[in-house]
Amino acid sequence: MSEAVDPGVAATSEPKEEKPCVQCLVPEIMTAWNSARGACEFVPDEKGREECRKELEEIAKDVKSIKKGSEVIYKAIKSSSNPAAFIQAQIEFAKTHNAANTEAILKWADEMEKAGKEIPEDIAKIVKFYRIQAGSQI
Repeated sequence: MSEAVDPGVAATSEPKEEKPCVQCLVPEIMTAWNSARGACEFVPDEKGREECRKELEEIAKDVKSIKKGSEVIYKAIKSSSNPAAFIQAQIEFAKTHNAANTEAILKWADEMEKAGKEIPEDIAKIVKFYRIQAGSQI
């Protein structure tokens, strides 16, 4: 004997695939795309840089199919004619970005301290870490 099913109620108990909201993904995907695009400028030869820029433009056209930021970088690596050079470029981009970011944060912290302004505790911990990393006295 079969069970009666109420109208509007699914007869199966399969879980629905949860889709992340687009607004939630945009910052992650944009950050990854900008990172991958920035890495193009660290590819060692002009032809490779130009190819990389074009590949990233193609990836951007298909942004609706991307579900995580790492997919952007993975697609950039996979589509590269020289994945090792792209990965090295990505590493050089990250080093340059991190150095500039660290320098800017430390400069801001120095100015805040000189002005007698309080640095939020979570940021103060990062500043302390950066100073230790740089070999500065705390």
